[in-house]
Amino acid sequence: MTNKTILEQLQDMMQQLRHESHGCAWCKRQTLDSLTQYTIEEAYELTEAVNENNIPAIKEELADLLLQVLFYAQIGEEQDLFSLDELMQKLSQKIKRRNPHVFDIKKPLTLKEIAAQWEQIKHDEQQQKPHKPDSLLNDVPRSLPALSRAHKLQQHAHRVGFDWDALPPIFDKLQEEIMVLNQAITNKLGHNKISEEMGNVLFTCSNIARHLGLDPETALQQTNNKFDRRFRWMEQHTNHKALSDLSLDEMEELWQKAKDHV
Repeated sequence: MTNKTILEQLQDMMQQLRHESHGCAWCKRQTLDSLTQYTIEEAYELTEAVNENNIPAIKEELADLLLQVLFYAQIGEEQDLFSLDELMQKLSQKIKRRNPHVFDIKKPLTLKEIAAQWEQIKHDEQQQKPHKPDSLLNDVPRSLPALSRAHKLQQHAHRVGFDWDALPPIFDKLQEEIMVLNQAITNKLGHNKISEEMGNVLFTCSNIARHLGLDPETALQQTNNKFDRRFRWMEQHTNHKALSDLSLDEMEELWQKAKDHV
């Protein structure tokens, strides 16, 4: 009977999976770089499970994400880069450092005060690094989904006052960007220019979402899910016909019915 904790047992399993002579061939060939795609996939699968309030799936996906952490830690330890203990120590220190109102001064703060304190602490951390950041935007990951990154970039610009102070001028900007996009299409300015103008429209939409206190990525995902449900309903109510065999008017009629049902 082992006296090891479940975490220690999991670490042992990771060592066996990566063992040079009798480990798993797939696990042995993984690197810090190769794991990133799987980490992103697992994070999206967890997000989907949470959105669906699927508790069994949430537990499974959280476990899968934990496996990713253990995988990275095992590779880091093999290469003398970092260990799981080191990661947990850093996490413990960060939690305490970024929540002094809980662990230090123990003073209740409002949500607004907590947000301001959080940003100030993050700023102080950046200034203490050996290589000071050359931009406020340095801590916005380039690998974020585009709408999420737009939201973050705009949040950072807001901190120094580079922002609209109300919604109406942002809607004016949106109309301007849509007009410029339409002109680029009408004048056949080419794929790259049209893509650029389309991006400007989406960036402005992200700004509207931010001013409304909404996350644009979440808002768009909700619309994606709604379209998914309604389209599937259409597929199931074609009177045994292929959807592609229906006329556009017939599909529109089905779509309106789908909106009433899902």
